[in-house]
Amino acid sequence: MMSGSKRFVYRRMREEHLQQVVSLHEECFPDYYLTQLGPSFLRAMYGWYVESPEAIAHVTLDGDGRVVGFVAGSIDDTSYRTSLFRARWRPMLAALGRLFVSKPALTLRLLGERKDLARQALATVLTRRSPKAAAPDVGIRRGPSTASLVSIGVKPSARRSGLGRSLAESFQREARDRGCDTVTLSVRDDNVGARRFYESLDWTEVSRSSQSYHGSLSITYQKVLPSDQAGEGAPVRDDFLPPFAPCLDEGEYDEVLDTLQSGWITTGPKTRRFEKLFADYVGSPHAIAVSSCTAGLHLALVTGEIGPGDEVITTPLTFCSTANVVVHQGAMPILADVRPDTFNIDPDEIRQRITPRTKAIIPVHLGGQPCEMDEITALAEKHGLLVIEDAAHATGAMYKDRMIGVISEVTVFSFYATKNLTTGEGGMITTDDEELAERMRILRLHGISSDAWKRYTDQGSWYYEVLYPGYKYNMTDMQASLGIHQLAKQEEFLQVRQRYAAMYTDAFGDLPEVIAPVVKDHVRHAWHLYTIRLNLEHVTINRAQFIEALRKENVGTSVHFIPLHLHPYYRERYGFKEGDFPIAEGIYESIVSLPCYPRMSARDVEDVIAAVRKVVARSRR
Repeated sequence: MMSGSKRFVYRRMREEHLQQVVSLHEECFPDYYLTQLGPSFLRAMYGWYVESPEAIAHVTLDGDGRVVGFVAGSIDDTSYRTSLFRARWRPMLAALGRLFVSKPALTLRLLGERKDLARQALATVLTRRSPKAAAPDVGIRRGPSTASLVSIGVKPSARRSGLGRSLAESFQREARDRGCDTVTLSVRDDNVGARRFYESLDWTEVSRSSQSYHGSLSITYQKVLPSDQAGEGAPVRDDFLPPFAPCLDEGEYDEVLDTLQSGWITTGPKTRRFEKLFADYVGSPHAIAVSSCTAGLHLALVTGEIGPGDEVITTPLTFCSTANVVVHQGAMPILADVRPDTFNIDPDEIRQRITPRTKAIIPVHLGGQPCEMDEITALAEKHGLLVIEDAAHATGAMYKDRMIGVISEVTVFSFYATKNLTTGEGGMITTDDEELAERMRILRLHGISSDAWKRYTDQGSWYYEVLYPGYKYNMTDMQASLGIHQLAKQEEFLQVRQRYAAMYTDAFGDLPEVIAPVVKDHVRHAWHLYTIRLNLEHVTINRAQFIEALRKENVGTSVHFIPLHLHPYYRERYGFKEGDFPIAEGIYESIVSLPCYPRMSARDVEDVIAAVRKVVARSRR
């Protein structure tokens, strides 16, 4: 037994050690493990152990020397040295290849020397998954909606003094501050005193493990936090994750700089190069670069001779530019409702709206999933209609092994800042009609007879003629410089989008509150958008509140789209009203587009998943 003076010195050393450990945790593990539950829990836990001079602290290493756990125990040094070699420890050490370091000095030194390994291991091992084995006597694991203690070692003396109750209550407060709705812990079934202790605090037994825990079965207790104690807690992310962001690197930067240094920055040789590369990518004989997808859609209507008195059928669930260009031509936009699974225009609805005045159909590949083009093409051929595909979201998408861009007479892509391939602003038209392609090239640049850039080269001439009252719809070489390198990475980008989409779908599979996108077997989805539907019957919040809750978790989202017929202009001009397109309206009321782009990391995707699950858990009916 220690003398009073020795005990005082030892306690002071322990207190100094505590402060150093707390500082190391704050420096090394700001987002993980003990400090994830907050300093008050850390202080409460160590406060008890500081009161016990026999207490020790150690870290757990794997076979490669990586830190996989930080454990505080209540075994004195002498018994620890011997218990390390007892029979009950040998199987665990042999199976896990772990080394237990008991001395505070060794703990402190190891934490200080292996900050990078500790940070890496804790990020991968302890984030949203339990440790591979329960460690004596305290361990913590994170969950999507519950905070969990694997075990708390509370001695009878501590329970009698009230320290155990203080520790448990501190943990509940920290769990509540994190926005958790329940807390769980595990206790050995032969630890009758601990079981009675937690039951006295209104913890309820929910399960018994079939796996041995130090020779005994493990009992899991749970406590539901009162709803009036539920808080939002700390956000899932420290920084804001935008719903979209371009993925650019040195290739784009160098190409733009080369363009600037060349002295030719408007439509020129790099625009032509980009057009050729894009035509080859989709397999189209012609590609015409333009200033935007909107410009391309307009040129398609102009060259298709769509004008006053004509009708053009499209979807209500699209961006306004799809219909705006029809209005610009003096034609009438006719809306056809969508299919509830893919959100794309329903060919059966198109069929019902074809009249003698119908001249064209504009199917929109919403989010990057192609429409049912065989059915739409058959309708167009039967009635002699022009099909103009709005592929703003669909660069890289395929329909029945055919690239989007070669199916219809005209297809138009978008290269806006948020799109799968970006040139900042820009678009591309593909067509297999050579005469149509040449006319579009002339119309995109004032309708003059020769390209402007040729007029200022040694091969050009000052003379030109205006053949049509054209438009200023040309793409510049600076934009094309971005596009050249973005296009080279499209397949790689698409693989990343596919992987992130699969992560989302897998993560939400057990949530009845979230409906993942439906993808048809005969298409290659471009995954410009990953759009979920909220099952509003299962949550207590609406879509707007869900988006705001995610924003508070530092996750940005968007909605695609507000149906056209609900906008004031289209309601007033064409008499559309709420209820005209019930499927599109129902989809709109519940959809949310989550971040899904190659600049994100897998950790970003996990953050979004955690945020969605957290908000859903807090708003579950």
